[in-house]
Amino acid sequence: MIDKSNINIFRASLIVEELIRNGTDYFCVSPGSRSAPLTVAVARNAEARHIVCFDERGAAFHALGYARATGRPAALICTSGSAAAHYLPAVTEADADMIPMIILSADRPPELLKRGANQTTNQADMFRAFTRDQSNLNISDRGLTHEYILREIDDLYSKSIGNYAGPVHINCMFREPLAPVDDGIEIEISPKLKHWEGSFEPFCSYADVLLTASDEVIETTADILNNSDKTLLIVGHLRDKKAQDFIRKLTKKLNCPVFPDIRSGLRFGENNSDYCSYCDQIFQTTETAVFDTILHIGGNFVSKQLILFLERTAPKNYIHVDNHPLINDPGNLQTMRIESDVSNFCKRINERLKNNKLSELVNLYARQSRLINDTIDSYQVSANSEFIVAKDITQLAETALYSASSMPVRYFDMFAGRADSNLDFAANRGVSGIDGTIASATGFAAGQEKDTCLLIGDLAFIHDLNSLTLIKSIEQNIIIVLINNGGGGIFSHLPIADHEDIFEEYFGTPHNYDFKGTVENFGLKYIKANIGTDFRDTFRKVLSAGESCVI
Repeated sequence: MIDKSNINIFRASLIVEELIRNGTDYFCVSPGSRSAPLTVAVARNAEARHIVCFDERGAAFHALGYARATGRPAALICTSGSAAAHYLPAVTEADADMIPMIILSADRPPELLKRGANQTTNQADMFRAFTRDQSNLNISDRGLTHEYILREIDDLYSKSIGNYAGPVHINCMFREPLAPVDDGIEIEISPKLKHWEGSFEPFCSYADVLLTASDEVIETTADILNNSDKTLLIVGHLRDKKAQDFIRKLTKKLNCPVFPDIRSGLRFGENNSDYCSYCDQIFQTTETAVFDTILHIGGNFVSKQLILFLERTAPKNYIHVDNHPLINDPGNLQTMRIESDVSNFCKRINERLKNNKLSELVNLYARQSRLINDTIDSYQVSANSEFIVAKDITQLAETALYSASSMPVRYFDMFAGRADSNLDFAANRGVSGIDGTIASATGFAAGQEKDTCLLIGDLAFIHDLNSLTLIKSIEQNIIIVLINNGGGGIFSHLPIADHEDIFEEYFGTPHNYDFKGTVENFGLKYIKANIGTDFRDTFRKVLSAGESCVI
């Protein structure tokens, strides 16, 4: 039964119940007074799962990580004023990387806005540039029908999870009373609402829309691929793991070189021995072929050398396939953009491809990849360079991996190579911010329902210290591998490093923190290890112990 204590509690309960019926049953709640009706609705709904997050920024990144893992949005709940503003960094990431997210911000009623009332700001338009849609609901207004509120929730939810997934914002204005007290006013229930209450189905359901390319586009694409002398398949970030199997079948037909990004998932698991995991080194140090045709499936990729190679060679045909309308073409190289479900495209194009002869470049790049891998392995024995940690983790981990966005994700992409284990890998590469990395990893672990290893640098760690509290709030273990090189290591790879008069203070940002006391204050285990054998032995012990810690 829906809680009918008063109009605010009743309608907040409608919102929470309708989100659950649509598929969102995970709520990230931050404390606050104005949001009390929404919080009460979550607390009193037996189907609602929740996590309490003191810090709204951490809450939003936790929700982001959860949605990365599950493909379903988590719902964020916060009070009025500046609280929702702390969601903005995660909202920009969700927008850029098309991650579903539901924002439920509580607000003051209309008569208190623009009047200098405490804890008010323009919340209604706060995320306008980054959301798929938004709604400003005066929850306490009795002229607003219950059915309208349910319909708004259904509409916004569908826009969050659609082919062009992303954040949606529902700004809920509440008058007092905010607590579940009887206000003496009867709540009228229409026959339609009574039917909804007993149906356990959304008020209005939306059918999934599968984006498919036309037969003409498929035929044209197949003709290009069948007549290409030198084809290269590059696979970027894949949001749908099911697409991996269809891409593997496609590669057997194409028989061309395949360069999978670390976020494609194709480097992990069996049947990946012919894929090139070291395109960064190959394109940087060796003479490479000029390809007639590039087939780019999925999202963007980490490798800068791959981007430079494509810009340098400007292939005659550059075909990009993904299931959304966003342009992913910083070099303006694409000659054909196909908006289609990736699995559907691969299946249909595969039926029209000739059985191409194995390209000699496949063997060439395979040999070069083995040479690079052997070189890294031999260096790994005595290495004291931080990049080797990414390879260590990939070889030893048995679970999910999350990576910070600066140097760690580049280390994974350049040096981790392949792994036989079916590892789940993720990183915040939409806008590639330094913030919210710990929170994102905790959300990813909760969504995957797997222990997760996070590789992070010291500045990103400092930036998200509050989120260490979330580790104790989830059932999964988080192993944080913290590379402490005393500052911003990525800037030493950029031209600004040549300007010694300003580099160290403004870009290197050195510090002397060792983090032991901080980590232990959050109730976590802290282990110091040196890169190399010491780290590998420590990491194995931590995996065996099955507990959260910071190495």
